[in-house]
Amino acid sequence: MKLSMWMIANRLYSLDPILNIRQDAKPILKSARRAYATNCVLISQEGRDVICDGEDDTIRLKDISVSEASEIVQSVFDSYDDWYSNIIHLIASRNYQEAIDQSWVFFQNPIILFNGNSRTLGMSSRYGIGEVDEEWDFLLKYRFPSMNFLNFIKFQAAGSIFDYDGMKRLDFVSKKYRQGITYGLYYDDLFCGRITLLEKERPLNPGDYQLIDIFAGILKMQPLSLDEVSSCRQNMNIYPLLLRGKHVDHEQLKETLLFREWEIKDQYQLYLLSFKSYDREQVTILSHMFTQQLSKCEVIHLEQNLVILCNTSKSNDCPDPILKDLSKPNHFVFSASLPVFDINRLHFLMDQASYALKAGTQRTVKEIFHPFYTYAIDYILESARPEYKLYACHPDVVKLWNLQENSNDYLFETLKAYIENERSLIGTAQTLFVHRNSVVYRIKKLENKLQCDLNRAYTREYISLSIRILELSNRIS
Repeated sequence: MKLSMWMIANRLYSLDPILNIRQDAKPILKSARRAYATNCVLISQEGRDVICDGEDDTIRLKDISVSEASEIVQSVFDSYDDWYSNIIHLIASRNYQEAIDQSWVFFQNPIILFNGNSRTLGMSSRYGIGEVDEEWDFLLKYRFPSMNFLNFIKFQAAGSIFDYDGMKRLDFVSKKYRQGITYGLYYDDLFCGRITLLEKERPLNPGDYQLIDIFAGILKMQPLSLDEVSSCRQNMNIYPLLLRGKHVDHEQLKETLLFREWEIKDQYQLYLLSFKSYDREQVTILSHMFTQQLSKCEVIHLEQNLVILCNTSKSNDCPDPILKDLSKPNHFVFSASLPVFDINRLHFLMDQASYALKAGTQRTVKEIFHPFYTYAIDYILESARPEYKLYACHPDVVKLWNLQENSNDYLFETLKAYIENERSLIGTAQTLFVHRNSVVYRIKKLENKLQCDLNRAYTREYISLSIRILELSNRIS
């Protein structure tokens, strides 16, 4: 393992060395020598001190012999080699806590490893409650970041750190939280985790940045496959799996949703953003902006798109206005799916949003927003998959259908007769074998339940088609 003079100096910290090292000193040094060799540390006596020279960067060790200094510096190289080999083995065996603990002696500062859902996989066990900061205490207790810290990051710090790709400095004006560095880990556009080093025992320097980069490289050597859900689920961001229709572990899903105080059976809706010219860095920055602006939604970077996932059971905040405001300056168009109950059905919504985006951009080039509702009839007629047709049915019709199934409610049959009789009260009364006044009462009650406009011919056609699909599915099942 090649070292920089900064990395060597960090291991010699207890000897109180005098440093004369460039900020950009690279990890190119292979060993310690008492005679000059390229890319090696030259150890030489100077009076009572020893000078360690690594390609014109120097470390002075006071009151020590050249033989003793040579042994110490070479032992630094050996210890890094041993650490590297051990960490590879520990990460491969998923012994993350031991990997973090063995790394403390090299960093000499608190370290945290998170998975893709921001759950801790390991924290420096040297530090207990009250020894770092209040967020450390919260992580020790709950294994997830606190909402206080999340809000602090979103509204007081520069952007999100929770799905940042690569290394980022944590510089906080407030003394409430420790400063440090964090490194976001990605595999195949999937956010897999994050390693964070906090500044406590000593100030961080370029050697810490270099070693974190090496540590991150080891973590990336153990990529997570989308098909290995059962064995790798603790390390994977679960939302992309749901969007792709992959199986997810029930307990892990509940744990992930608990982070946002969501539930599996809540109602969800998603927005799909497509960029005219994809630039990963710009899209990542934009996703951080959405995370801040749409704090009650989940922002997911999926391949070359962004997905905004909304829990409509928990919040009525609609992202439409913000997305419309930001679409033109950021060169994207977007679509919206229908709502659905149960987060396990997200892949149906993803298919809807993808269809609306494709159909909308082909037919109306100037439009920036393409709601699936507009293209639902075409989607149902073109789809060969019965289940996908079901979840594309009109939301109001589905709601009335479920009410009828659960409580023998009469509104579904009333809507069906009303539409079939072209909104004739007399015809509807005759179909239902009830008095006209009863129909008037039912229609008023029906209109209070519906969110759609029955005056639109498209809406009536969509409702009629949805009724036929739901009734057919009931007969088949």
